[in-house]
Amino acid sequence: MKDNNTFRIAALCVGVWSAAGSQAQVLEEVVVTAQKRIESVQDVPISIVAISEDKLEKARIINAEDLSRIVPNLRINRQAQASATAIRISGVGASGNNAIDPSVAPFVDGVYIARGGALLSSFLDVSNVEVLRGPQGTLFGRNATTGAIQISTHQPEFDTVSGSVFAEYGNYDSQRLRGIVNVPVTDTFALRVAGLVDKRDGYIDNLLDGKAFSDRDALTARISARWQPTESVDWTVRVDYSEMGGDGAAPPEVSSHQGPAALVTSFGSAFGPLSADISDPFDGSVLHRVYGDLDDTQWGVSSDLNWDMPSDYRVRWIASVRSWDNKQLDGDNIYTGMDFLNRYGFYDSDSNSQELQLISPEDGLFGGKMDFVAGLYYFQEDYTLGEDLNLGANFCPELIGALVGPAVVPVCQALPQTDATEQVFTQDAQSIAAFLETNWQLSESVELKLGVRYTQDDKESEYSQLLNNPFAATLRVPEEVELDFDDSQVTYRAVLSWFVNEDLMLFTNYSTGYKSGGINSNGSSTPLFEDRVFDSEQVQDIELGFKSTLLDGRMQLNATAYRMEIDDFQDRTFKDASFIVTNAGSLRQQGLELELKAAATDNLTFDLGLAYLDSEFTDFQGATPLSGCAVLPIPGTPECPNPQDNTGKRGTFSPEWELTIGVEHVWDLDNGMTWTSGINWQYVDDHFAGGTELSQQTIAAAYNLLDARVTLGSQDDTWRLSAFGQNLTDERYETSHFTQVLGSALGLVDTTTGDTVYRHYLSAPRTYGVSVEYRF
Repeated sequence: MKDNNTFRIAALCVGVWSAAGSQAQVLEEVVVTAQKRIESVQDVPISIVAISEDKLEKARIINAEDLSRIVPNLRINRQAQASATAIRISGVGASGNNAIDPSVAPFVDGVYIARGGALLSSFLDVSNVEVLRGPQGTLFGRNATTGAIQISTHQPEFDTVSGSVFAEYGNYDSQRLRGIVNVPVTDTFALRVAGLVDKRDGYIDNLLDGKAFSDRDALTARISARWQPTESVDWTVRVDYSEMGGDGAAPPEVSSHQGPAALVTSFGSAFGPLSADISDPFDGSVLHRVYGDLDDTQWGVSSDLNWDMPSDYRVRWIASVRSWDNKQLDGDNIYTGMDFLNRYGFYDSDSNSQELQLISPEDGLFGGKMDFVAGLYYFQEDYTLGEDLNLGANFCPELIGALVGPAVVPVCQALPQTDATEQVFTQDAQSIAAFLETNWQLSESVELKLGVRYTQDDKESEYSQLLNNPFAATLRVPEEVELDFDDSQVTYRAVLSWFVNEDLMLFTNYSTGYKSGGINSNGSSTPLFEDRVFDSEQVQDIELGFKSTLLDGRMQLNATAYRMEIDDFQDRTFKDASFIVTNAGSLRQQGLELELKAAATDNLTFDLGLAYLDSEFTDFQGATPLSGCAVLPIPGTPECPNPQDNTGKRGTFSPEWELTIGVEHVWDLDNGMTWTSGINWQYVDDHFAGGTELSQQTIAAAYNLLDARVTLGSQDDTWRLSAFGQNLTDERYETSHFTQVLGSALGLVDTTTGDTVYRHYLSAPRTYGVSVEYRF
């Protein structure tokens, strides 16, 4: 992807739209609540992507992961465990199967979702999604250092009985059934009930047993009640429940295309016919023992009470309790045809939150010169996560016998095989905050926003690692420790907006962010003790941007240039069999984000999203060494340092260019029906897709995705019949890399170059299907 191609595309689109002239429709106004008020997205001085329900449906966004297909600089990926979902904006984020706070804060109906894995349940009855880039700490209940995802579901309506029935079928026996009904019980009380069943067979083939893995089996339901006893009181209560089952497996392939040939070949023949498949890293097939069983359940109750006071002030109180219980058995975790190791992981998060907001009348103070949003926030979570490692039948004779000698095999086998290691981590976390954002009308065309937030975080943790079979010490070592962490910080932002005219706004934004430090929750092959504590992460961000409406309302062009600097960056790197969190120095992410929407005619619309990202570690002297260098004594060698200095290198999951383009054409037929066709194309540049050891082996190649959809429906929108295809060219690419488990013990390291054998998770294949929907 070259930037001159982007300018050619933009110039061509402008030419087409200009030529279309008065034939084109005016773009529909998009409203958002990113600043706690309902306002046009064109008046919000931040980088924000607003996605309507219609856009979500046409792009077939059925869960949070799918948002990555239509929002540049957003990446949501899961790994071996469903709980390990990572949400990243501008390359910065954290995996969810640990005790790290997320860098990108997810919210559903204003309620903070503490763990990214809890977002994996299918979207249900979603009215819109707002993706906010950059620190958002002064207006959101929980800290959001690099961005926020705000998901809003439909409220019950009082006017009429309405609803919809939806059914979809696709390849891999994909089935989705959805029902929604809205019932106005009285003029002031209404109910809304929604339910969804979502199933799909797996698409990763196992050559060992002929089975397919990575299936999905989800059930989601929500009941919402809305009461409006007076014109000034509006209270909505929602109860939601979801469960996911199936194998939950995400079998990784050997990244043989970038591995040292000798090591890859050695690994591919190490266990004879039960060795790992090294033939084609993108064919969607593996040759190793795969076992998976996922049991994920979550429920929540939220209350959103709005009171419009007689003085035109508004009080909003958002309260919630949430529970997330995730259990997953997966293996074999050495990823060969041998029976070496299975893992049972469990995660239990019980949280509650309270947020109280006071919102002044718009331009209601100091003679119409000022308004404000003030709030208090409380969040508490009891979090338990653990891991039991079970040794397989081949662990002692094949691994221990080869490493130590055959004489010890009977001793190894006589010791516990089930629960050979047991780990439990518990944490009580509390966060309190107070925030204030003021908006000053300096003149008829100039506004100044000043926001400040105080946050206090306290965490009390206990970590226990038992080693019931000493021969599993290559995986985990005993450790018992109680650790506390507390920190408090003040973050702030200042935004200056200049409305040049009714069609153009210029803005500059300076903001700071804060993400609490904490305690490492994962097991390790070396004891960490006090080193389990990692410090808080701080962010400074400056933005310059504009939002414009062109061609008499037929085009919108918005752009934001930003520079984000992160200190004490929280890094999580995989080494042999452990994920360890450390503070990885300083990272700078800067670039440009552009969004263009246009209507060429009444029937033809375009949208384009472009992101350019310049990423660099400005100070990263104690970086994790390459795997082959990690076995060397400190400081290693000049060619293979331990640790290494990654200062000046690019960050992970930070492609230089990303581009999305969507085109839609609508025909109103003479018989009262409408024919709609649309395509979406996404380009993502190559990028590091592994840990911050920043091995060249972890570079994921650039890829293109092409989606298409055609719909025949009635002009009154009561029914729709659609056919869709996603990833039509069947593009397969790496979503993330990690080093081969026990690579050092298996001799899969090169101490001259630092190289080793990596594995990667693979993207989804081509999918297609048909759907039908009836609305009433």
